[in-house]
Amino acid sequence: MARESQTKARARRRAELERQRREKARRRVIRNSVLAGLAGVAAIALVIVVWPSPDPVAAAADAASNTSAEAWDLPRLDGPGRVRLADFAGDPTVAVFFANWCEICEEEVPELLALSRVLGDEVDFVGINMMDNARGLPDARRWGIAGEWPLARDIGNGNNSALASLTFGARGSPLHVIYDGDGRVLTVRNGYMGPGDIVAFLTDAGLLDA
Repeated sequence: MARESQTKARARRRAELERQRREKARRRVIRNSVLAGLAGVAAIALVIVVWPSPDPVAAAADAASNTSAEAWDLPRLDGPGRVRLADFAGDPTVAVFFANWCEICEEEVPELLALSRVLGDEVDFVGINMMDNARGLPDARRWGIAGEWPLARDIGNGNNSALASLTFGARGSPLHVIYDGDGRVLTVRNGYMGPGDIVAFLTDAGLLDA
């Protein structure tokens, strides 16, 4: 009889220990859920606080922009104002589309800057930052084109590439669009296009003396 009572007592203790274990586990789940919820709320609040508010000036500039091939009108990359294809009427124009992640641009853009200095007023060069949400100004400064070429930023299409991607079908950077003095597109080329390529094209098109 005593042995049976001891067996029942051990069974009750085991049952009680199991109940306590389950209760602790349940409390841990509740606590972790509450902590996770609080962390989520805090994260959302932080995003709301630090998320940049829309810039009405930039929004207005984008709304006023035009991304048609022969009449584009874009916000400046390096300050207020606009850069328009019409600004270059009368001269051949080379539009060089670049991005801050573009490895080819590291070699090509400084070469084209040197070419633009040699050609002087015979040919206009303009830089257009594409596909990287206007993060290319530090590179433009490093390459030397800031302050020497007019610089614009592409707009729209999610990553600022409406003119490059939607209008000209760019598959990456760099992209080159060459215009005659009347603003007509003569060629669109993706990838490296060095000074010799540009001079040869303009000469063949009768826009530069041989």
